[in-house]
Amino acid sequence: MKKFWTMMAVAASFTAVTLQNVRAEDAKPGAAEAAKVTEIKVCPFMENADHTPDEKKAVTVANYKVYLCCKGCMKQWAKLSEEEKVKKAELALKIQQDAAKKG
Repeated sequence: MKKFWTMMAVAASFTAVTLQNVRAEDAKPGAAEAAKVTEIKVCPFMENADHTPDEKKAVTVANYKVYLCCKGCMKQWAKLSEEEKVKKAELALKIQQDAAKKG
């Protein structure tokens, strides 16, 4: 019986420490921001804020949801490395932000 209570105490301690660690990770600055996805509605290949992207041709890279305009752009996107995709997304985001400022 003594072993049973010892094991219960160990299990309770382990659970408390685990929950404490999970809460600490949730409280880290930027945790919510890391999960946020930024929508980019400028095709990274057309680089034109006036060009309407196709919402059915959305792709995701890093924290970006990028809307492409056509099958040709989708094929070009597929050929890019992950790093190139992020750079293209960031360029398209800048174009989108600049257009919104001029707005």
